[in-house]
Amino acid sequence: GRYEEALEAYEKALEINPNSQFARECRDRVLEKMQENITTS
Repeated sequence: GRYEEALEAYEKALEINPNSQFARECRDRVLEKMQENITTS
């Protein structure tokens, strides 16, 4: 899916603003979804 693209975008956002709680939470959610996809497929 597009999880890799989303992850890159959030990583970039965190480089720019490491204190962004929003970007951190979204990135963590993307990582969780990626893990779910790995384990279910």
